[in-house]
Amino acid sequence: MARDNTVTLDRCVLQISKQRGRRTCAELPVLGRRHLDGRHSVWWGRRCLGRYDPGGRPLTALPAPASA
Repeated sequence: MARDNTVTLDRCVLQISKQRGRRTCAELPVLGRRHLDGRHSVWWGRRCLGRYDPGGRPLTALPAPASA
């Protein structure tokens, strides 16, 4: 993670939004994941810090689960 709360994953810069309870996320050991559908997510332990579309834009809401 860069000092400006960004993570670069697959040449895509992901901006981590302000997190409740933290002044900054700079220098946290995070895990960036690229999902099979092209989306990205950034994790700090078990806490998801952000979800992004394939272009790196933040996703505002999670898609509804498929009904069975």
